[in-house]
Amino acid sequence: MGKIMKTEHKIIASSVALGLLFGVIDAILDYLFFYERSLWELLITNVPPRELYIRSVAIILFFAFGLIIAGFVNKRKQAEEELRETRDYLESLIRYANAPIIVWDTKQRVTIFNTAFERLAGYRDEEVVGQPLSMLFPEASRDGSLAKIKQTLSGEYWESVEIPILRKDGEIRTALWNSANIYGKDGKTLQATIAQGQDITERQQAGERKNHLTLVLRAIRKVNQLITREKDRQKLLKGSCDNLTETRGYYNAWIALLDESGELVAHAES
Repeated sequence: MGKIMKTEHKIIASSVALGLLFGVIDAILDYLFFYERSLWELLITNVPPRELYIRSVAIILFFAFGLIIAGFVNKRKQAEEELRETRDYLESLIRYANAPIIVWDTKQRVTIFNTAFERLAGYRDEEVVGQPLSMLFPEASRDGSLAKIKQTLSGEYWESVEIPILRKDGEIRTALWNSANIYGKDGKTLQATIAQGQDITERQQAGERKNHLTLVLRAIRKVNQLITREKDRQKLLKGSCDNLTETRGYYNAWIALLDESGELVAHAES
C-alpha cells in the first residue's frame, strides 16, 4: 500500500510540475512576441491578469488530470496487489496441502508439483517441474495413463480415476485422482489441468489380502465338504486340488498322501 501511495503522489507532483512548466513556456512566448516587459516580470512580479488566469487554469487542469490518472493507477496497483496476494495465497495453499496436487499445461508438462506429491513420488519439485508427465507413470500402465491425460485436454475431468505413480526409487504407488480444467479469460481456451490425488496403495493391498484370505477360506470349506462325501481317495485328492484353484485362492495346488514310513501313496495336482 505504501508503494501505491508513493506512486500516486509522484503522478500528482508531476502533473503540477507540468502546469508550472506550461506557465514558464507561456511567459517566454509572451516575452518574445506579445509584451514589452522583462521575462522576470512576465513570470513572477508583473504578470498580466489574462496570462495569470490562463496559467492558473492550466495548473488546475493539469492537477485535476493528475488526480484522475493517479486514481486509475491507484486502482490498477491495488488490483495487481490483490491479485498477487491471492496468487501467493493459492500457491501456498497448493504447495502445503496434505493431498498430492499436480498441474500440467496443454503440452503435458508439469508446472506445479506440491510437497505432498514430493512425498508420494520421491522427487523434488525442481526435478519434475518442466518435465513431461510420462516420467511419473510405470511403463506397464504408461500408455493408459497418458490416454487419460489426453481426455482432460479435450475438456473432460476425472472423478476418482485410479492411476499408478512410479516413484523415484522404483516403487509403484496407486492413487485415486480428481481433476479440473483451468481456462483462459474467454472461458474456452484450455490453459492447464489441476489434479488432486489420494494414495490408496495400503488400502488396496489390504483389500487384496482380505480377498485372498476369503477365497482361501472358501476353498477350505469346499474341501471339508468334499471329505465328508467322497470315499475314493484319488478322487478326493484331485477334487481338493481343483477346489483350491477354482476358487482362485491358489494358482495351482499339489497334494500328496504319505504312509507311516514316509512313502508316497497317492498324489494329485491342479
